[in-house]
Amino acid sequence: MAQLKSAPVPVWMVPDKQINRPLELHAAMGLPYTVGGLDVPPLSAGTLSLLEVAGCAAYLNTDLTDILGIMRMLFICCERDKAAPLVYAWRRCFESENFTEADFDRPETYHALDRAAFDFCNLAGVMPDKPAYLEVVGLFEYFAVSFNGFDMLQPKGGKSKNPWLYDCWSLASLLQQIKRAAGVTGFDAMWRYPLALASMMIASYAQSEGEEYVCRPPKNICIDNLRFNTMKREIDGQLHPWQVFDPIEYDLSEYQVRNQQLAAKWLDLRAKCKNMTPDEYRQYKADHLHAVKEEIAICNVPHHIYKSSEKEEMMNHG
Repeated sequence: MAQLKSAPVPVWMVPDKQINRPLELHAAMGLPYTVGGLDVPPLSAGTLSLLEVAGCAAYLNTDLTDILGIMRMLFICCERDKAAPLVYAWRRCFESENFTEADFDRPETYHALDRAAFDFCNLAGVMPDKPAYLEVVGLFEYFAVSFNGFDMLQPKGGKSKNPWLYDCWSLASLLQQIKRAAGVTGFDAMWRYPLALASMMIASYAQSEGEEYVCRPPKNICIDNLRFNTMKREIDGQLHPWQVFDPIEYDLSEYQVRNQQLAAKWLDLRAKCKNMTPDEYRQYKADHLHAVKEEIAICNVPHHIYKSSEKEEMMNHG
């Protein structure tokens, strides 16, 4: 019997793998990225850690819906160590039982960090009702190049179970390597040294120590990950993010059609979307775009690698 075909991955799901080398150099040299009238310095080790403590996941994606989150991000990136007391005051409040999220439209709900971030951005002219605010989108790519050096290193062992990207141990290790390579003070290594340059120096040092395969991530890594994710979802009886995002455009695969429960779910979703007005359908797609972006982001990370047994199982399934 012929093997059933899995769903094709839409071409727009595969991001451009070109490396923005000028921007990479820009960040490594410590030059700021201008947003409106605000010069945002490149990420440093300490800044990145503060962003995690403050729950500013905005710097890892292009979701502009969390306005206060982006304001916190800009405030922390510019004020760096000066923002630390407010960040930890927010964290203590966040971990309490009575914590409630601040509402951008209700200033009375702002925490001290939110108020400081709002005033800071307002003074700089970077507000959500100003065209300059849209320049924040370009800032995400500027931040992303800070990790290019780490992407050149091959992962060792399994995926880390640590939910923090930079906890105290990781931060100490990074600062030690920056100080060894650059000969700067601990304060400068923490708050002033560009992470973009530090990550490249760590990759360069690993290569000089005989580490193999220190190189730019292969261009096909995202395609491979998308392909295996696609097969895994179909084996598990799940819809793909793009099928949920636009069920009118994207049909089920031959393999998915065999799953009667999944097929019925998709047909109901498609019928529901076909009954929507154009404006309603645009809003529906906007509400489901995050899952598509999340899939792209996950599959674009070289460390997202399946075990050989998982690959073999998916390749032979069906």
